[in-house]
Amino acid sequence: MDTKDERQGQYVNVDHEHASEEQLRAAIQYNSRAFREISAENAKLKRVVATAKQESSFDEDQEFFEEEVQSSSDESESSSTKDDDFTSEAEYYYSALKEIPEDELEEKIDTALPIKTNHDYEKILLRIKAEIIRSKGDIEFVIAQGDLPKGDLIKLKDDLLLEQRLADLIAKRLKKETMELNTEESQENTLIFVPTSGGNIRILEEIDKIDPEYYERFYGLLQSIKDGTFKNVKRFSGNSELAGLCEVKDFKTRVIFKRLNSNTYAIISAFIKKSDNDKGYRKMLKNHYSNYQSIENQLIANLQNEEFIKLQKDYEKELFDKISSSKGDGAIKVKDGD
Repeated sequence: MDTKDERQGQYVNVDHEHASEEQLRAAIQYNSRAFREISAENAKLKRVVATAKQESSFDEDQEFFEEEVQSSSDESESSSTKDDDFTSEAEYYYSALKEIPEDELEEKIDTALPIKTNHDYEKILLRIKAEIIRSKGDIEFVIAQGDLPKGDLIKLKDDLLLEQRLADLIAKRLKKETMELNTEESQENTLIFVPTSGGNIRILEEIDKIDPEYYERFYGLLQSIKDGTFKNVKRFSGNSELAGLCEVKDFKTRVIFKRLNSNTYAIISAFIKKSDNDKGYRKMLKNHYSNYQSIENQLIANLQNEEFIKLQKDYEKELFDKISSSKGDGAIKVKDGD
């Protein structure tokens, strides 16, 4: 049955009596996003008003004022980039957390969270906690509207209980005693190297075509996947064709990967990204990800195959030897400002 929606301003009201569970969830997400957009717009307007008041009282030279604005803009842009990187990292872990089956949550929650040696461990958990609180608020808002079909109400209340379980588990890990680093705890993930359609290991082919001056950065990115720190990690979620794909990044360098299980990661591709607006970049991602998805089940089925794992270790040694071979002789050059 069609749902009757009435949009008032930027919000959407849903006929709870006839809405499906999927439509209710969509309404929650839409209204939550609209609320954040309105809040951001209000904050922007307040800044404009405050700036106007300040400008009316300034007697300084206009050229000096423009220089100050430019300097502030540069600092803001740098700060914004760091904020975006952290947000992407937090979203990566939050998405992994939401993928855990409910009956396995307590057993597997730590496999979806950053390792404790991650210098942003506490910040990431606090961000996840904030997302859980926001999700609980959205659900409570819909429940409070009343007039919900019994089945939908039961499902929403179950969702609310699940969010509370998540909140409690995160809170336990934020306690001081759990924040102390365990020096005996170490994590070394297994890397699985994805082949091309022709059967060759893609990243080995790609790295041969990349300027060796970038090898040290690729070494750092691959090592961050191996040790579980995931440098500047990002998870693709907005585009259904890339959903679940992940990347770690450094200056101009990217490594694309996908999680196979709690400590095994498929290395799909490594490349130089020349521009944030590079259309070829997204097309390449889609092609490589599609190729990976066609053999994903085959890779997972081989994870218990000792010969297969040994072969992956050989690929790993070949790759790491290649990209770290010049580290000792100073051949790697890093340009000023990188």
